[in-house]
Formats: sequence, structure tokens, C-alpha cells
Amino acid sequence: TNARGLITDINPAYERITGYHREELLGKSPGTAKSGRHDADFYRNMWNRLTQEGRWEGEIWDRRKNGELFPKWLSINTIRNSIGELTHYVGVFIDISDRKDAEQRLVQLAFYDPLTGLPNRLFFRDRLTHELVHAGYRDIPLALMFLDLDRFKWVNDTLGHAAGDDQLKEIATRLQECGQDNDTVARLGGDEFTLILTDGQGPEQAALVAERIITRVREPMTLHGQVVHVGASVGIAVYPD
Repeated sequence: TNARGLITDINPAYERITGYHREELLGKSPGTAKSGRHDADFYRNMWNRLTQEGRWEGEIWDRRKNGELFPKWLSINTIRNSIGELTHYVGVFIDISDRKDAEQRLVQLAFYDPLTGLPNRLFFRDRLTHELVHAGYRDIPLALMFLDLDRFKWVNDTLGHAAGDDQLKEIATRLQECGQDNDTVARLGGDEFTLILTDGQGPEQAALVAERIITRVREPMTLHGQVVHVGASVGIAVYPD
């Protein structure tokens, strides 16, 4: 860009990544492709660094011509002439969409059960620790529920492990319907699930949720062409009592 921050040239890679053509952007601000994900403070800090240090580097989200948002790693440098006058800004960026997708997949693998998509044991322990601290700070009850399925082994032995997997996915969906939006449903492994009931839900509320769970789990489901009836056993602990 020139010293006023208006585009004087872009290269073919910029066109390929963003979908904009050179003629569309000449004389315009790079803000044409703003994503809307960054507030005024973000850009203020960027320009302060450019003014003070002559360089800025960091992750930023922009928008392609088709409206798609994408993350990029951007480096901006100031260019000065022989007498120190600012003449241009040069920005170089890398599209890091693939890297961000890979990071998200790693998080998914680390903290979520690949079969049901529920939080796994690691996520559950972290969330429980957080919620216990929060409940203690606010002096409100917290209910923890442990659930395992009845006749799960029978389904595996009779209909096969694929049917057992389908059953677990269906149970995960049903459990998520039984709590509130802020509650956490996790799968510890096998047919064992946990629920963390937040927002001051004590023994009475936990008992009602347990009844809903048992009723919902008992509803018949069709697995590989056969109607199956299973049940659930639920244990409840309430903090701080």
C-alpha cells in the first residue's frame, strides 16, 4: 500500500487466495476484506506497533470475495525512503486454514469421544474441577451423576459391536436432551456416562433429571432391524453435602 494505507499492488497469490482481482482493489483499503471478527482495539494496537516499531505480525481473520472467512498469518512492514519518510506498507500473509483445521481436529481427538462426540474423561475431569471451584465460590449446590446402561453387553453379544456403537450414539443424544444447556454430558468409556448439573441444581433437581433419563433411555430403539429395550442405572452425588 502507499503511505495512506491504500492498495497499490497485489500479486497473483493474493488473487488466488482471496478471489479478488487486482483491478478491483487498486486504490482501496485492505479493510475491504475485513472479517468483522476483530474489534477497534485490535486494529488500534496493530497501528500503534507499526508506528512505534515499523512492523506488526500476527494471526488475523479476513473475508474472501465469496464471503467465506479464513485465518491468515500476516506480517506488515513499513518502507521508508533515504531521508526516513514513510512511503509504503508491505503486507505478506499465509493462509493458515489447514493449520487451524488440524488444530481443531487435535482438540477434538484430545477432549471428545470419537464415537458419540461427547466430552471424554479428560474433558469431564477438567470441567468438574472448574465447576466445583465455581460452585464453592458462589456457595451453590452442584450435582454429579454417573450412569451406566443395563443390557448393553446383551446388545453387543447378540447384535454385534456395530449395533452397540449405534446404541451408544443414540443414548448420547437422549442424554443431551435431558439436561439444561449449561450441563455437561460426558462419556467415560464403554457404557458409562456422567452428567454435571450446574446452576444451583441440588438433590431435588438431580432426582427429576435422573427420572427423565431413566424414562428416556427405556424408550425402545431400533438397532439393525431389531427393536431393543435397554435401561439405565443412575448414581447421584451433590456438592457440598
